[in-house]
Amino acid sequence: MARPSPFASSAVGHTSTTSTTATPSTSTELKSAPSRSATLRRSSSPARALLYALPGNSEAVLQTTEESPRIYALYAGSTTTERLGALARRQLSPQTPFNADAWELAFTSLGLFDSYHSVISILRSGANAGIPIIHQTFAPPNTKSVAENSALFESLMLHEFESERFYGPFTAEETERALDSPFQTSPISLVPKPNSNPPKFRPVNNLSYPHTPIPRSPSSFISSINYSIDADNYPCTWGTFAVCSLLIARLPPGSQAAVRDVSEAYRRVPIVPAQWPGTVVRLTDTLFAINVALLFGLVSSGGIWGLIADALCAILRASGIGPLCKWVDDFIFFRVRLEHLPEYNRKQRKWAARILTQGGKRQSNSRIWFAGGLLPDGTVEEFDNELSFPLLPQPSSKSGNRYSCDINDIDAITDPLGVPWAKEKDQPFSSRPTYIGFYWDLQERTVGLPDKKKAKYLTAIDVWQNANPPTHTLKEAQELHGKLQHAAHILPAGRAYLTALESFLGVFGD
Repeated sequence: MARPSPFASSAVGHTSTTSTTATPSTSTELKSAPSRSATLRRSSSPARALLYALPGNSEAVLQTTEESPRIYALYAGSTTTERLGALARRQLSPQTPFNADAWELAFTSLGLFDSYHSVISILRSGANAGIPIIHQTFAPPNTKSVAENSALFESLMLHEFESERFYGPFTAEETERALDSPFQTSPISLVPKPNSNPPKFRPVNNLSYPHTPIPRSPSSFISSINYSIDADNYPCTWGTFAVCSLLIARLPPGSQAAVRDVSEAYRRVPIVPAQWPGTVVRLTDTLFAINVALLFGLVSSGGIWGLIADALCAILRASGIGPLCKWVDDFIFFRVRLEHLPEYNRKQRKWAARILTQGGKRQSNSRIWFAGGLLPDGTVEEFDNELSFPLLPQPSSKSGNRYSCDINDIDAITDPLGVPWAKEKDQPFSSRPTYIGFYWDLQERTVGLPDKKKAKYLTAIDVWQNANPPTHTLKEAQELHGKLQHAAHILPAGRAYLTALESFLGVFGD
């Protein structure tokens, strides 16, 4: 459970940036107690050394990450005044591809404003991500994956500058001056994106670092950014396996589905400027970037983006598009043949009545869902919306399309909103889409693992069983368990065979 903590909610320039108990900071040094001696390891870089505190270690250790020539060129190519001016302009006008005026018009015209008006505030002013006020500058190093892939890391960081989601680069002192506040960075790891071939990497910030708060005095400590954030305060819906499988089981004959992905979804959402000090990014030993958008690794990011995605689903459903589900940034759109529309809408009204009278809206941790009646096996019907809107024939159906909608009908609604679909990833309408790691055969009413994923899982099992020596790390156990848990969705009896692996995970403790 996250710990309650004041969070920064006003404009940058708030007057109270240093607590009465914290030691004021003018650099990224976190020095050990006066009675302890600090051992410094020399940097391979001629640039000024930055120190960080290691939890559980009294030594101050010098970071020695490899310098990035293109980032330093970016720094040298502009003046501090120019960089500060660009940041000040961004404070006044958050940047996002989403058109707030178009969203507001859609909410108003479709009767959705009361439910989703907060989305307009996020798009116009930035999201309140629950990031606490920073009282002490803290800048730990990035992980070794950054040093091992320094050129890739540099390219990813430059992309963020080009996309105007990073501002700077700034030195530590310049960063504090730009923010009028101490700041905190979180270690970055380069994590492979699932199912990417050739492998693609995503920078993920470990905003749960330090995992144990670092004492600074008898009454103050430095904690992770996530330490103060409770994901349950940022709920949204999820198109889970149970939701999707029930929906597909009830589709009329001949139905099809398309899958679309929102490009860089989290990074399209601005953060309120007062919380920027908590999401600063370390670029090199001496340079930092002020990040202004949601980060991967921030506990509240999923729910903030999820609210926007829920609002998008509501606009589409209220416009007659559907049925549809979403999982983070992946959306699956179903369409039915026109001759089946009246009967499907009749059944949907019946399911909606069960939600209203027998189940209703529920929240399980950070997930919102809607309960209906009981299924034959005794489980409860799970929905990701209240089924308030009927499916309607879209314009494409008037030009020879035998189905309720087409991709162009979706684009006609989402383009004015500024939704950045990754169109190169589009799966066109078919009877066998792949979604949340499974293929779904809509005609045969079957679900299974795609061949590539099946081979990947079998290889992981083989590697585990043939390890020499036969020892495994916590990470290896967690990764195998995650794969097998995923497969167990389509073979529920397989869950009984995971107990030994789960017991092994317990050996590692907390």
